[in-house]
Amino acid sequence: MNNFSQSSVRTYDMAMREYLLFVFKQMFVALLITGFAALFVASSHGLQMAIFGSPLRYVVIFAPIGIAVYMQVRLYKISPSTATILLYSFAALMGMSMASLLIMYTGESVCSAFFIAASVFGAAVIYGNATKKDLSGMGSIMIMMIIGLFIASLVNMFMNSTGLQYAISCISVVVFTCLTAYDMQKMKDLYNTMNSSGDFDSKMQHKIAIYGALTLYLDFINIFISLVNIMGNRRD
Repeated sequence: MNNFSQSSVRTYDMAMREYLLFVFKQMFVALLITGFAALFVASSHGLQMAIFGSPLRYVVIFAPIGIAVYMQVRLYKISPSTATILLYSFAALMGMSMASLLIMYTGESVCSAFFIAASVFGAAVIYGNATKKDLSGMGSIMIMMIIGLFIASLVNMFMNSTGLQYAISCISVVVFTCLTAYDMQKMKDLYNTMNSSGDFDSKMQHKIAIYGALTLYLDFINIFISLVNIMGNRRD
């Protein structure tokens, strides 16, 4: 390999590394926002009543879904700053909703679930980044399983079965761990595709990275919530 080729490889590797670092930086900021929002709501009885004791709870529950869909549909149209604001707004709303976990379970069990989720998520990210195996087939299967888990969760809203909820949570940990590896690989593949097309300017790279941060954020949150449901100790 000549010096020019070696230089090109180094330049590409540095650009990929910067792109991925930006993705995880944005995901980390979003998690911080979620954590602070959850703590803020959980520490205020007035906010708890305002959110969970009124129709506002439906806004907190369903608004993040609307934001995620809007980002996916309008990603190529919106500005980078708008994409960032949407990510942070999504994280804040999720934090308000997740305050219920801090109210329902002890702080120690929530912290334990968080660190285990971080370890599982980190291992999946490393695998998705390092593996040469095509994970697209696994991703399709995991998405189908998510649909099945969603249907099972709806059914359990009426059955209120503790056993079924436990099974759903256990399966969810596995599904979203696998999905994390798939999403990590998908982000790299998308970067390569966009970069090779010649249309990957700094604004588009920013927006794609923000959407990647949202995707990985959702994977982590789902692993975390599932682990809290499995190992969380309820308050007296």
